[in-house]
Amino acid sequence: MYKLLIVEDELSTRKWFTKIINWEQNGFEVIAIVEDGKQAWEILKERPEVDVVMTDIRMPYMDGLELTERIRSLPGEPVEIVILSGFGEFDYAQQAIKLGVRDYLLKPVTKEQLTEVFETIARRLDERHLQSTKIQYANQMQKEKALLQKAQIYERWLTRKDILISPERWFNQFDAQLDIVNGSFLMLVAEFDDYTKFTDNYNDEDQKLCRFIVHNILDEISHSYGAVDSVLMPPNRYVFLLEAGSESKVDNKGVLAGHAFQESLNKYLRLFNVQLSVGCSQRFEGISNVPEAYDQAFKALRYKFFTGKGSVNLFHPSPQGQNEGFYPTELEKRLIIAFKQGDEQGGYGLFNEFLRNLCSSGESEDSIRFIVGEMLVNLFRQLREVKSLPVTSEVMEMFIEEIRCQETYVELTEKAKELIQFMLQSIAIEALSLSPVSKGIEYMKIKLSRDISLQEVAEYVGISASYFSTLFKQEKGYNFVDFLVRLRMEKSLELLERTALTVAQVGDEVGYQSYRYFTKVFKDYYAMTPTQFRERLKMT
Repeated sequence: MYKLLIVEDELSTRKWFTKIINWEQNGFEVIAIVEDGKQAWEILKERPEVDVVMTDIRMPYMDGLELTERIRSLPGEPVEIVILSGFGEFDYAQQAIKLGVRDYLLKPVTKEQLTEVFETIARRLDERHLQSTKIQYANQMQKEKALLQKAQIYERWLTRKDILISPERWFNQFDAQLDIVNGSFLMLVAEFDDYTKFTDNYNDEDQKLCRFIVHNILDEISHSYGAVDSVLMPPNRYVFLLEAGSESKVDNKGVLAGHAFQESLNKYLRLFNVQLSVGCSQRFEGISNVPEAYDQAFKALRYKFFTGKGSVNLFHPSPQGQNEGFYPTELEKRLIIAFKQGDEQGGYGLFNEFLRNLCSSGESEDSIRFIVGEMLVNLFRQLREVKSLPVTSEVMEMFIEEIRCQETYVELTEKAKELIQFMLQSIAIEALSLSPVSKGIEYMKIKLSRDISLQEVAEYVGISASYFSTLFKQEKGYNFVDFLVRLRMEKSLELLERTALTVAQVGDEVGYQSYRYFTKVFKDYYAMTPTQFRERLKMT
């Protein structure tokens, strides 16, 4: 936010300036509105951070031109000056221009004129700030090799790749009273959200510049919370070691520091659009426990999968007795059946229940991503078996990979629903071109576990039973009953080979409630019983 000082001797005009423009929305903070140049000069001597002065020309005690001359004598970055003049004051305006004033407004000023001038000034200040930052950045790059080496050592130390590292030597630059062996500390880890978008939106040079600016801002803020050290671990991880302070305030201190990081970026980082999530470790004793604290802070950072982007999360140990290897198999089966049978509303309801069960199971975010991906693959395979789904496995794999890259639970849910919708829409589009026989076969596959009649399938397709029977024979070379038996036998082979269902259960799945009758039909078709088929599988 750029600092603005307004100098105007007319009360009505001063009030108008405060009401007509939302200065903060335009990137400016009005630090004071004074009546004459003398008051303004006293403020400027005490407030060197002022970026812009908007001043009237004619005022008592000290006019705008004398104020401008004095401002130009100040050290540091030149202050932007906007001159307000009335008719007949053009000579004053010309003198102001000679003093380097680039912006002046003729009274009475309109809101549009004021907005346009300050938009221009904001762009100039942004550009000046960018150039200044680039100079700092160029100087900093001279130290980049040393910083990179430090980051590499930290990475090996924190991830336990090098147990011989002795970090005590790094901290000898700090106050001798700092007890790094037995002291109490906190670890904070911060990362950009949507890092892939960040790398897509900015070139390599701008990315490096942004990381440099962010590290400087966070490093400065962290010192106000007792930072012992900080490091940027490329490409996107900011690590901070803080003195914990008193035990009663330790948890609050880590969370407050994390929120201060975010607020500072929102306030000072005008050149780049980035957002941070932060993870905080529990209090720990002694520098030797830093790797464990880093693990805690990193796990807390990943809680953002549940709490959302831009969150600050404190590590909490996982409760005992959580489910291991949890998978809502029964829910998956029900939702697949719903989508296979065209019950989209019921299917989405079961999908939401599937996700809720996952979240309450205590599974990690990685496990949840994997389980959702597996469920969608199973749904894809099942729909492909019974529906004309014109989606290739390669396309499906691309979608699953996208799902497993989502940063939060909300994004994962939305992406998964987007994929399901894509599959269902593909099926609906393909169905428009299906023949009555193909539609009938899809229906037969869906209803395979119960009795199906020619009349029922013909009604589903929308033609008479006799016409459907004729079309079926012409297109498939089988009559309806023989083709239905073929579907059931092929499905039974798959279940016998890939599942642990009993022979009776397999028969029930393919529409034979009688175990004996299923065995007879299977033997007539394959010249062996279902049990003999399984025994042969064991021998191969």
